[in-house]
Order: sequence, then C-alpha cells, then structure tokens
Amino acid sequence: MDTSFVEALENRARTMLPPATVMRIECLADGGDAAMAALLEDVQEKGLLGEELCPEPCETVVFPDRVLLRCGGCPRLEELPRIAGIGFGRDAREARRNALYALTLPMDHPNARWDGCLAAQAWGEGPVRDVQISCILDRVAYA
Repeated sequence: MDTSFVEALENRARTMLPPATVMRIECLADGGDAAMAALLEDVQEKGLLGEELCPEPCETVVFPDRVLLRCGGCPRLEELPRIAGIGFGRDAREARRNALYALTLPMDHPNARWDGCLAAQAWGEGPVRDVQISCILDRVAYA
C-alpha cells in the first residue's frame, strides 16, 4: 500500500494549521485579544520557517481524505484555546472515531457548542456520544 500521501499530509500538518483555524485566531486577535495576536504571530512564523507547531508526541489518525495529528495532552492545553470534537455512533469505537473526525472540520463555522471551548464540531449519527477536547494546535492536513 502506498503511504506517501499520508507522509506528505503528516509533514504539512506538523508545520501549518488549516486556513480556517488561522482565520479564527486572526479574528480574535483583530478583536483586541493580545494572547491570540501572540499565538497568530507564532503560528505564522513557524509555518513560514517550516518548524513544528508543537513538539509534543502525537498520534496520527488517518481518514480517507485527511490526516489528524492528535496530541495526547500537554501543559499548554490549559493555556491555549480549546476545541471540541463531538462524535456520535452506533458504539463507543465509532463515536470516538467520529469525534476525532469532528476535530478535523473547519473551525470557522462551528456546528456545536461545548463549555470552555473556542469552537466545537459534531459529526456522525447514533445513540452513543464521545467528546474529544484538544488545544487549537491539533494539526490537520487535507488531501
């Protein structure tokens, strides 16, 4: 099986956030949020230099059209804005996978809310719900 597309997406995701996420940060910075202005500057600089956005170890979650680099959590989680992925499915495994997929959806048009999170996205159908919380630096790259 050819995995070169996964490697290319992983490399892109390590150094750049999706445009919709950057726009969300930029809007908050333009609104006078100094912490978001500093975060925006850091994210843009690292992207231009090809540096990793976050050095913490991460799990690579592969979907047919995108890759999510999922951090296991770090001290910065409490400092950075958080996002939520809310997944629904027939069982816990499907709900978790859908919650992870929800973390890959563009953050500029959230379709859900979750207390304490800058944005939340929901995905899937079914009786079982799973919620995955992440910092805004969860990295995604699209095919």
